[in-house]
Amino acid sequence: MTLFRPASLLRPTPLFALGLMLVLATILLSYSPGIARGFEFDDLHNFIGLEGIHNLDSALTYIFTGDAGPLGRPLALASFAAQFYAWSDAPEIILRVNLLIHTLNTVLLCSIALRLARDFIPTLRYPERFALLAAALWGLSPLLASASLFAVQRMTTLSATFMLLGLLCHLVLLPRLARHPRRIALALVGSLALFTVLAALTKEGGALLPLLVLCLHLTVLPLRQPELPHPWRHWPLAAFALPLLAVLWVLAGGLSPHAYDPRSFNLTERLLTEARILVDYLHIFFLPAQNQLGPYHDDYPVSSALLQPAQTLFCLVLLAVLVILAVSKRRQWPFFALATLWFLSGHMLESTTLPLELYFEHRNYVPTIGLALALAALPFTVPPAYTRLTSVIACAYLALITVVLWQTTTVWGDRLLSAELWAASHPDSTRATQNYAESLKRQGRAEEGLETLRAYSLRHPDEFGTALQVAYMDARIHRSLPPLTDFIHHDARLRQGLPDLMVCQILDEILELPGDHPFLQDDGIIMLSELGTALLANPKLSAGRREIRFCVNRFAASIALTRRDLEATMLHLEAAFDALPLLGIGLQLVRFPASAGLFDAARENLARVRSAMPRNPILRRAWEEALNQAEIELKQETARDRAVPP
Repeated sequence: MTLFRPASLLRPTPLFALGLMLVLATILLSYSPGIARGFEFDDLHNFIGLEGIHNLDSALTYIFTGDAGPLGRPLALASFAAQFYAWSDAPEIILRVNLLIHTLNTVLLCSIALRLARDFIPTLRYPERFALLAAALWGLSPLLASASLFAVQRMTTLSATFMLLGLLCHLVLLPRLARHPRRIALALVGSLALFTVLAALTKEGGALLPLLVLCLHLTVLPLRQPELPHPWRHWPLAAFALPLLAVLWVLAGGLSPHAYDPRSFNLTERLLTEARILVDYLHIFFLPAQNQLGPYHDDYPVSSALLQPAQTLFCLVLLAVLVILAVSKRRQWPFFALATLWFLSGHMLESTTLPLELYFEHRNYVPTIGLALALAALPFTVPPAYTRLTSVIACAYLALITVVLWQTTTVWGDRLLSAELWAASHPDSTRATQNYAESLKRQGRAEEGLETLRAYSLRHPDEFGTALQVAYMDARIHRSLPPLTDFIHHDARLRQGLPDLMVCQILDEILELPGDHPFLQDDGIIMLSELGTALLANPKLSAGRREIRFCVNRFAASIALTRRDLEATMLHLEAAFDALPLLGIGLQLVRFPASAGLFDAARENLARVRSAMPRNPILRRAWEEALNQAEIELKQETARDRAVPP
């Protein structure tokens, strides 16, 4: 006896093809207003390297030296490298490719749903309608808009492409397992491993593919066939057990004692808060509203205890009940179980122990696939007498989410309107406020932007970065030192608050000012030196992110160099290199003492930089070439110095 029906040839009818084309056209039209958005948020950090691409070697360097995640995400970076010409003047080109990837993923999901209905779930009526409805519910979900409209989130959507391809390949192979157990068992394990690696090298969440396929097997698919010969009947052990152990090992990293030092919340608070966030995600997926959607959720209130706020306990109980029902009723209610287990498994990496930020809508891109499949199954699993009624309700619901999606993308496409609406919806969001102030500044309304920031800073007296931003922006607008000088001398937050990445943005802007700016004249240089000293004296700097320690020390080194204080320059460069070992800083550690005739110190620093070379072979080669050249120059300078008579 076989547990599967013979694999179908999947020859869709013309009406099905027309329906799929209609779904895709609706997606493209609904997203089109948001293409005007352009670059922002994390785009600069990930795309700035595109400026250096001019040949194959520079492209490979960009692709294999990414730091957006622990695996570097080279496949996502390769897709950006192919569009290097679009940075930074043609963001719409990159966003259009993002949208095409989303439509491709919708087609893949439609194929998966059709394969599931035809080959594995004979009780599901109208397989083609089910597949079209699942694709439409997911492809038109407003909750997923940010995944395509943030240029850098191609990492999320392209990773999902590999995950969907892996799932589709799995479903194609599975019905053939009984006839060719050895070959197909190996193909099942191998294909799952291949697409998991490809997905994870695009974004680390792709490592969850085996777990998501396991969710399918625990609900709508049988896990194995009893008549398979030994050892091929144990293929699930290799396919699922080892990847699951690897995921658990990664999650254990969030349990280390200092993992949460850079965050304003601890592990317990994160887990309690994520329970509320997951319920919010579910609510917004099923009942979306434009005013609930947007990229800025850094104001989400943290749960400090089970009843602080009160809904924390309710959300924990709700999620626990859903899991218990899903496990105990997975055969009676397979699609409910699939939706629950898939959704929670899809959030396992980004919504549990790892010390990531709390809330991002794009994290739902893969987890909501299970929800869409379950929702689409409803009209075709109810008693036949109710099929027509549920189909009408489904069409009305599709129309509703399409309208909300169009409203959402229209807001995204208007930078000033979106900034104003998001700041109004999230008045306690630092990022939303800063985005609104920056939008006003681009409109020539810098004074209004300053007042917006000032009002926010007064409401949030503990916000370190915003307070510094207000003082800096005030000084910039009026080309006057006192606003920033007063902040440096009299604001306790500079010496006691927790520095954030806004500090780095401000320090970088200062270093890029033209040479005739008042900040870079005598009094200004003294003021900036005091700013660097105060930041470095802050005891919380060492507990913050290493990027912040790096940028503060690099800033202090630049100011010390301007003041011709070589000793202070070298001390700060060494501290910056210790925080974040970058080649440019390492070369400065060699060249600055050499330029002052301190050749022994230069050679010691050269050895120090060599010992910190990265393991990445492409990046290591670039370091070796640069350091070898620096060593040659150092020998030449030493020889010239010795040749000069005393």
